[in-house]
Amino acid sequence: MPAVMLHLRLQNKSRDPIVVEVRDLNSELGDFAVRPDTFTIEPGQTVEPDGMQSLLGVDTFSLPVNLVLRTGDKTE
Repeated sequence: MPAVMLHLRLQNKSRDPIVVEVRDLNSELGDFAVRPDTFTIEPGQTVEPDGMQSLLGVDTFSLPVNLVLRTGDKTE
């Protein structure tokens, strides 16, 4: 299978700036290190960390991903 590039976009839909830390991004392709892993996102702003490449490839356009985010004292 050809290599796959994963992209993550985070958008702040609140009225206040938020600081978000990406704690974990895991999928069938592996556990990825998101860089940078912490963002300050202004209201209405969308940020995108560097793309993450997997040489494993997949044969589908749908890929379940487990994403763990932290902001303040909340992790989900």
